[in-house]
Amino acid sequence: MSDLYPTYIVDDEPQVRSAICFMLVAAGAEARSFASGPEFLATLPDLSPGCVLADVRMPGQDGLELLREVRANGVEWPVLMMTGHGDASIAAKTMQAGALDLLQKPFDEELLLTCLKNATTFLDGLLSAA
Repeated sequence: MSDLYPTYIVDDEPQVRSAICFMLVAAGAEARSFASGPEFLATLPDLSPGCVLADVRMPGQDGLELLREVRANGVEWPVLMMTGHGDASIAAKTMQAGALDLLQKPFDEELLLTCLKNATTFLDGLLSAA
């Protein structure tokens, strides 16, 4: 799966971050995790282009606020949101904020990799247009 860009996982639950990182590394992808939006944003200028996978519900800065701040910083990388409490309202809010997709926890490896392949295609288009 080395054709994927790095995936940056932002979730306040250590076991979720660990499980997703394990899943991606086992599939041959690069993954890096962050415990909060501010932690991710602090390193954003030093990161290579990739896909952001962020939890919608986190204490402090939630995933939607993180997405808005990423966009406010001029970063157009694909952002996938994930939630364990999904409904139509959450889905609409994430799409309106510019998320590429919304995954319902728990999700399986195949679904995640499919979404990341779509994100890779999206990011390829962004980078080739730049």
